[in-house]
Amino acid sequence: MLRSIVGILAGYVIFAVATVALFGVSGQNPYKGAAPGFLIGSALYGMVVAVAGGYVAEWLAGRQPPRHGAAVGLLIAAGALLTIAGHRPPTPGWPQLAVLLLMAPSALIGALLFVRRRRAGAAAGDA
Repeated sequence: MLRSIVGILAGYVIFAVATVALFGVSGQNPYKGAAPGFLIGSALYGMVVAVAGGYVAEWLAGRQPPRHGAAVGLLIAAGALLTIAGHRPPTPGWPQLAVLLLMAPSALIGALLFVRRRRAGAAAGDA
């Protein structure tokens, strides 16, 4: 149980820290418009770090995949929804929409990649 909690939290922290760092380094305001190149680049970046978060969650948890990566995706989505709800009036910015539509599901993809890699390793070990 502890490994599951640590895995999920670590996966989420990977995503959250990388996302905050992107906006901090770029100086881009997430609630204002951005150049199309930044929109696309930041969405791809977020998807990659979400995949990494889901993968790490499964790796650290060590069992019952892909539940842990799915939990990371749910935390990512919940964070975006809380951010949307916290603004008056509640309006999503472009990053929150990208998080909900692209990045949260990417955490599950990371979990599935880990499962696939583990199964391939197990099959190679059986041969």
